[in-house]
This record gives sequence, structure tokens and C-alpha cells, in this order.
Amino acid sequence: MQTPPPNPTSLVKEIMEENGWNQTAFAQHLGVSLSNLSMALNGDRPLTAGLILKLGAKTRIPADVWAKRVSDYTNWSQSGEGQKALQGEGPKTEASFSTRQGQFLTTYK
Repeated sequence: MQTPPPNPTSLVKEIMEENGWNQTAFAQHLGVSLSNLSMALNGDRPLTAGLILKLGAKTRIPADVWAKRVSDYTNWSQSGEGQKALQGEGPKTEASFSTRQGQFLTTYK
């Protein structure tokens, strides 16, 4: 069984929480519309290249790292194994990014 990659939106939410930002404040910080950020965080639209570049510029995570995370998660979620997991038949993951240590952390439930 392939280890599921962390969902990049959970990393965005972790950064928001660590900094005490709600969606409105974080959208302003990134220079994006609240509706675009909200739709991305709710899974109604992907993290676009423009948003990935802004995340790279405004967080301690380079844009290429964001892009790789999005690509890995998208590829996994579209695989047969990912589809099963997303339908509640596979392992659950939580991901976080430690801004203090500069690394991704993934836990499995």
C-alpha cells in the first residue's frame, strides 16, 4: 500500500492557525480574493499556480515545494488507492508544517 501524501490544504490551514489568521486575514496577507482562498481550502478548486506562487512568497515554504505537494496529492487522489481512501476505505492522514523546524510532518490515523 502506498503511503498517502498530505493534503496541501491542511498545510495551509495549519499555517493559518499557527499565525492566528482567519481566511479573510490570510487572503489579504496573500493578496488573493477571499472566495478563491475559501474555495481552495474547501476543495472546491485546486491550489492554482498563482496561489502556489503567492504561498511560496508569503510563507517559509518555497513555491516548488508547494507545487510538488499539490502534484503528489493530486496524483494520489486520482489513483485507485486514493479514491478508496477518500471514500473512507483507506488510511487517513493529517499533515502539518512546522515553521519553527521548516519541515513537513505527517501522522496516520
